[in-house]
Amino acid sequence: MDDYSKFSDAELEQAIELLVRPEWLRERAVMIAILAALDYTPACVQEQLDEGKPLHDGELLKLT
Repeated sequence: MDDYSKFSDAELEQAIELLVRPEWLRERAVMIAILAALDYTPACVQEQLDEGKPLHDGELLKLT
């Protein structure tokens, strides 16, 4: 099965909870995949790192 469209958002959320270990979010390939899925380019990433401030005003994700 290659099509995730059959799953509801709630099912995808549950799948993440059941399949993904929290420490895997710190793996390089996963971090790159998340940024790419959100359409952030390496230039966007560098700009945000240089600024050192959150892009959004919501809760921050802590990986450490």
